[in-house]
Amino acid sequence: MSIKHNLTVLLLCGFALLSVSTKTCEKNLLEGDSCILKLPNETGRKIDANKDEIKWSFTSSSSSFVVQRKNGKNGKTFPDATIESDGSLKLHNVKASNTGKYTFEAYDNKDEMVANHKEEITVYAKALKPNVWFIRCNGNATLTCETQMKDRRDLTITWFKGTEPIQSENKANIILTSTQLQENKLYSCRVHNPVSEAQSDIIEVTCTGETVRIETNGGFPDNWLMAHAVAVGGALLLLLLL
Repeated sequence: MSIKHNLTVLLLCGFALLSVSTKTCEKNLLEGDSCILKLPNETGRKIDANKDEIKWSFTSSSSSFVVQRKNGKNGKTFPDATIESDGSLKLHNVKASNTGKYTFEAYDNKDEMVANHKEEITVYAKALKPNVWFIRCNGNATLTCETQMKDRRDLTITWFKGTEPIQSENKANIILTSTQLQENKLYSCRVHNPVSEAQSDIIEVTCTGETVRIETNGGFPDNWLMAHAVAVGGALLLLLLL
């Protein structure tokens, strides 16, 4: 392979990495993303980042920061946000706390504002694989979709019967009637937000008479665990007495 060919490959790889590391920020971001808040075309007159004073400020219900660039040099700085040479703002490894409003301002050498712009961004945690189980079987069955993170209000739940979504159900618990149970269908649930999603294992729900059968991919209800612990403890005590 020629040296010229190697150099071409290296240059292409370098451009590819550059494009990945400098992607434009979307309205919705996933925790851990790094991206750039670009200056829109309608900010006013053309910005000269080497002469104008550039200021980016962030505000939310819990935190705020200001970063500043003047005469081509960074003044006020912040670890997770830096002003690029063209005046855009680069966000590093965003967190949920980076959710809020970002305001851009530019001033000329007379301290007069020549441009401004506002952006609002929401950062979401990654959706984790949920568990599906049911705890009751007395004619009907109650299925529960349990997420690995409690109080995740950003997550939407979708239930599936086989491969088809159950459109009317968008909640953690659903009830299957005896008629539905006789169909012996497979069920699963999916949790998702605007930037990520995760699907549970598929379970087969079967129920006969008064029996209780738990199907799960790792999540057990607390009352089942308590009953199991009592049964094991009683067996051990009986062995000791004998």
